[in-house]
Amino acid sequence: MKYILVGCGHISQKHVHEIHRTGELIALCDPSIERMKSIRSISEFEMYTSFDEMMSHSPKANSIIICTPNAMHASQSIAALNQGYHVLCEKPMAIHSTDAKKMIDAADRNNRQLSIVKQIRHNTVIRALKAWIDSGKSGKVFSILLNCAWNRNHEYYASSAWRGKKDQDGGILYTQFSHFIDLLIWLLGDVVNVHSCFNNVHHMNSSQFEDQGSAILQFMNDALVTLHFSVNSFDKNIETSLLIIAENGNIKIGGKYCDIVEFANTKRNDFEMQAANSVEGHAAVYDQFIENIKTNHFDRKSLYEASKTVELIERMYGQ
Repeated sequence: MKYILVGCGHISQKHVHEIHRTGELIALCDPSIERMKSIRSISEFEMYTSFDEMMSHSPKANSIIICTPNAMHASQSIAALNQGYHVLCEKPMAIHSTDAKKMIDAADRNNRQLSIVKQIRHNTVIRALKAWIDSGKSGKVFSILLNCAWNRNHEYYASSAWRGKKDQDGGILYTQFSHFIDLLIWLLGDVVNVHSCFNNVHHMNSSQFEDQGSAILQFMNDALVTLHFSVNSFDKNIETSLLIIAENGNIKIGGKYCDIVEFANTKRNDFEMQAANSVEGHAAVYDQFIENIKTNHFDRKSLYEASKTVELIERMYGQ
């Protein structure tokens, strides 16, 4: 695999690790020379401060990794797909569902793999929960309580010009919590009714959108989800937890990123964890991305689910 990395912010460090593990870094693109120079690479690479300039040079790679501000994801992914690259794009897929659909169209038209980073799906405990529900062992899922209590202080928003800007960032459901909206769709399917409310109580001087909110989601299978999300947690992230109330058991998954089983009380004691050495996180995302390319079997199911995440967030925001 030969990669181009677009965007050298905080999350790019995880991608650099996976790039070195699975292939070769050919080129970097970021407005800041200093940020690009801070990337430690085992090989020489080209550097570009302009995405358009980089694309005009067509670096000899097969995949482009998009780690830029949210509002750039769609246009840059589409441009890369149209030029024949496979694309791995950080979440959120886009901040408008119309753009998400255009991304899928570009992937189909150019016969290329487009993947959205959804690493939480690969957590061992989340995979076990998915298997428990999909196998029918859970029986009917009645309801889920999802609590997301994180911290994003004023310095976080001040550190990058795009953060906290409605037209570039989109809102905390996109930037912080889209992973967990995706999980709900992955576990339960389509949403038929949405009731939500938001406000900004602690970041009025640093953010143009809400810093906390609540929603009730009714799914097509009648499951009800109550969602609370906030970036007002004191000092640090507290938790992201899922409490599942189902016909054949109750399971609570907690920890900071839904990665710890707090309890599992099931009818047949049949909630089974997968092997502890299973590949998780960004490593699993890269392995799947590469496998899809090698086998020429482009994953569209999870791509459509990523677009549904954008659509659901829009509905929650009343757009």
